Amino acid sequence: MERCPWCMCNDKMIRYHDEEWGVPLHDDQKQFEFLMMEVMQCGLNWNMMIQKREIFRACFDHFDFDKVAEYRKSLGYYQIVTSELTMDAQEVIDKYHGLTQIEDQFRIMKGDLNTRPLYVRTPEHVTAHLLICMISLILLRIIQKKLKDSGVIQPDPDTYWSGGMSAARIQTALNKWKVDTLPSDLYRFMDVDDPDLKRILDAFRIRIPAKLYRRAELKHIKTEIEVFM
Repeated sequence: MERCPWCMCNDKMIRYHDEEWGVPLHDDQKQFEFLMMEVMQCGLNWNMMIQKREIFRACFDHFDFDKVAEYRKSLGYYQIVTSELTMDAQEVIDKYHGLTQIEDQFRIMKGDLNTRPLYVRTPEHVTAHLLICMISLILLRIIQKKLKDSGVIQPDPDTYWSGGMSAARIQTALNKWKVDTLPSDLYRFMDVDDPDLKRILDAFRIRIPAKLYRRAELKHIKTEIEVFM
């Protein structure tokens, strides 16, 4: 048999080439296995994934999607060591999920606000770094609470994310909310019809009619915003 050059590096790759590569596949569980391996490959070469295949199979219970779905409900349970002896198992898991959400939001803030440790060396920079992160986190939490309480967006009960909208989506939506300056001291709001931005504005009961605004009208809109209700 004449084989492709890419599979000649080791026996496992040769076996994959001969028995699986290019062979029609109709088994759902096997398709799930390949899907998960593709996701976990994440820029690595396929040879490495084939070499580690048995490890992945052990971790994912031979890629039984029903079992994986059950494990997801207890995400973090087996990784947590806690001194909180008064909490039951579910409460510990919920606390872990809450910390994961905060970490996700900090990751977003570090990327766009350049608050990574690379930029914070002196005590003053460290203090400023923490202040910016905490202010940003508080603002995100206020927006998420508004979205959740207003009912304009419903959290997905099947995921660990319970804030209604992730930090990345909020950031993307707010970055679109810009004011275009026009001649004669006139202003125009941009992208207010963006779906996520509209959800945020609706949650705060902010109405932005499509029109040209004077500076005084912009100030009036700002003063009418009810942050806490």
